[in-house]
Amino acid sequence: MGIGVEVVTLRSKGKARVIACPTDEAVRNVHRRILSLLTPVQMDLPDMVTGYVRGRSSVTNAIVHAGAAHLQKFDLRDFFPHIGVDAVDEGLHAAGFQEEVARLLSRLTTCRGYLPAGFSTSPAIANLACQSMDAELAALAEQEMLNLTRYADDIAFSGMEPFDVLDEVRQIAIAHGHALNDEKTRTLKRGQPMYVTGLSVSEQERPRLPRPFKRGLRQELYYVQTRGLAEHASWRGAKAEAVRYRLGGQLAYASAVEPGWVEALTTAFPTAFQEVARRRSSQSDAKRGERLAQLAARVIARNDAAAELYEPSATIS
Repeated sequence: MGIGVEVVTLRSKGKARVIACPTDEAVRNVHRRILSLLTPVQMDLPDMVTGYVRGRSSVTNAIVHAGAAHLQKFDLRDFFPHIGVDAVDEGLHAAGFQEEVARLLSRLTTCRGYLPAGFSTSPAIANLACQSMDAELAALAEQEMLNLTRYADDIAFSGMEPFDVLDEVRQIAIAHGHALNDEKTRTLKRGQPMYVTGLSVSEQERPRLPRPFKRGLRQELYYVQTRGLAEHASWRGAKAEAVRYRLGGQLAYASAVEPGWVEALTTAFPTAFQEVARRRSSQSDAKRGERLAQLAARVIARNDAAAELYEPSATIS
């Protein structure tokens, strides 16, 4: 049975992004099973790899750089498409999978010979495929006595003394089939706004939420407190359940970064919290996966361009 993959091009700010989504529920189930195989393997990745690993997050990524005097950030351009099936095969084999198993998994998780954005397996597979590159980046950080993290395509170095590793990082990226997005390269020092994975790392104690995020969230809670969730959602032109879900997610994220600030909000807007509160922990991974799949389907349905049908790098019989 051939596996259909629906591909859609999303355009934002003049840039195109290709998203691939399996059209068959059986394929999505296969990908979930593959992810379950990869979970224990991911735990063995070095600490510098902070994205899409259980127990690690954008918060733990930023913590590494909190209080640094100097920061240099890099972005890998078109991260997933630059990871080919051979790199995936090698990464899986290096992670301990037998050669034949690695070959099969690499072909079940790639599309047209590369790792596609949109497959639920792509982030975890990318981490394994980047092991050699990560080892070279780690050696560079150790040589220069710098802190280092990689969160998916975001690479950050930091330290207390001035440094510049742009040329070395570029060479390492190219050697492993990647390219730097020069528009996103940043060299910063204390006194300038310093953000890593969306969090301020200017203070040594811990990362902080961006001020615009905090202002916006506090304002919305005020409106929910004074108007009620339904009226506030109507004023925004949205459904109440969608606003509840979004605000609940923002509060969960904020609590992971600045729990004291969220506790103060709880005291200031008790009624709003009662309306927004929801139990994320009771939702299983499978149900979250279903919602993501449904969201992807809606995104595809809304796209103006006709979606094309492709075959991945392997088929299931």
